[in-house]
Order: sequence, then C-alpha cells, then structure tokens
Amino acid sequence: MADWMMLDGRNSRDIGLYVLEYPPLCVPRRRGANLSVRGGADMWLYDGPWAYEDMLLDVKCYARAGADWEAIAAYLTPDAREIIFGDQPQYALTGKCDEALELKRVLRERQARAFTLPLRCAPFKRLASPGLAVTLTAAGSIEHPGTARSYPLIEVTGTGDVDIITHATQHFTISGLESGAPILIDSGAMICTNGAGTADWSARTAGDYPYLDPGANTISFTGNVTQIKITPRFQWLGR
Repeated sequence: MADWMMLDGRNSRDIGLYVLEYPPLCVPRRRGANLSVRGGADMWLYDGPWAYEDMLLDVKCYARAGADWEAIAAYLTPDAREIIFGDQPQYALTGKCDEALELKRVLRERQARAFTLPLRCAPFKRLASPGLAVTLTAAGSIEHPGTARSYPLIEVTGTGDVDIITHATQHFTISGLESGAPILIDSGAMICTNGAGTADWSARTAGDYPYLDPGANTISFTGNVTQIKITPRFQWLGR
C-alpha cells in the first residue's frame, strides 16, 4: 500500500503524491576534521559533543496519473520544512529538497511515475506534538528522554534581576524584569523577547543559553521569580 509524508502539516496524498519506500532509519556522522601530525599518526578532531552532519535521505515516491505537477512543484519547494514520515508519525524532522527535480520529466504525459525525492535533513528529530510545558516555582529537575541535546523555550515571570542556573554551574542572567511582563528565552534561536515575541530583549541578558542534555537536568534560580515555564523540545539523534 502506498504511504505518505507531511510537509509543514500538509499530507502528500492530498496532491496525489505517495511514498513507495521510506528512507532507512539511520544516525548522522559526527562533524570534524582530520589533523595531520608530523612524524605521527593523523588525528580526527570532532567539532563538539553535539556537532553532526546533515542527513541525506532518499524517499522513493510516485505521483498518481493525472496529478498536477505545478501543485507538486509548489509542495516540494526547496525551503526548510517540517517533515513527518508515515512510518514514524510521532517524530518530526527539519529538512528540504536537496536537488532540483525535473518534474515535467517525472510527470510526463501525467502518467503515474515513480521517482526519488532527495532530502537534506537536520541530524536530530523531535516530537511532532511537543506535549505540555513544565512549570517551576522552586528549584527542580527535568528528565530528558531523548538522545540528543535540546534547546528549550523558557518563559520567566518575576521582578528585578534573575539568575537561572542549569547543570549546577551554568548561569543565564536577566536584568530589569517587570511585574506582569515575562521574558521568553529561545535557546534554539539564541534570542530573548518580550512575552508576545514582538520585541527583542536580548540586551537584558547575559551568559550561556540554557540547554537540556539526555537524562536528568537540574534547574534553579535566584532573584524574585514568580515562575519559570519550560517547553523542553526534546530531541533524538538521527532518523
């Protein structure tokens, strides 16, 4: 039976595009460089603990007879998209078409034809439905069930100067919080905004953006904090 994928929430079957074969489950390569050592063996130096190459995934597809190639071309634009495959609907990837597709050739005479869709995807997958945020009013811990570092969205409500401490040693400071005016810390984008997301408040902050590693993550804070609301954005390595 033909299967499906979703790009930015739209099912491929809606435009007559079906998946014949999903890409294999895989993990990406660590990113690094080879260092030549004079008089000794070469060394491979990794860029960091969570530095990985993009994944190149081939999806075998076919378009039904009479499908509108212009609609399919619009669906497969090379922009970065959220991708959900039907064999793992609980997870989402971020990726895009890696090469130009000659759709007029693929859909010649609008007959049903099979073709390979090359996708370049980020090395981590996340939950398609993020789940509930965690609210802390005192020091606590978040258990990360995934296998890759994640970068949460954190909303802080309080007054005055605040210091958020993660992993017992990493500090992220916020200056001049006002009552009823929370700040949003987007660790993935490395930006801080007002609660509505309409004004950049990054200049009020300093330190390392908080992250969550697989396993237990301690979180504490100092200052007059009413609450911290954390959307974890758990991640898993590979497809």
